[in-house]
Amino acid sequence: MIVMKFGGTSVEDASRIAAVCRIVLSQKARQPVVVVSALAGVTDLLVRGIAAARRGAREALEPILADLERRHRWALASVETSRSRHDLS
Repeated sequence: MIVMKFGGTSVEDASRIAAVCRIVLSQKARQPVVVVSALAGVTDLLVRGIAAARRGAREALEPILADLERRHRWALASVETSRSRHDLS
C-alpha cells in the first residue's frame, strides 16, 4: 500500500488533475490510498468565508460561495471533457 496526497497547484486545472491520475495509475499495483485536499486557491477562499461568517457579513459570503462552487464545477467539467480522463477503478 502507498498513501498519495495531492492538493493546491497539483489539482489546479484539468491537465494537472490528469497528471495526478497518471501518477496514481502508475502506482496501482501498490494499492494506492489517495487523499485530495483543496484545489488551488480554495483554502484562501475558505479562510475569507469563515472571516465573513464570523463578522456576520452575509453579503460578503455569497460571492465567496459562488466562487467555490464555480471552481469545483469547472474542475469537474474540465476533467470530464478531457481526453486524459481515466478510470481509476
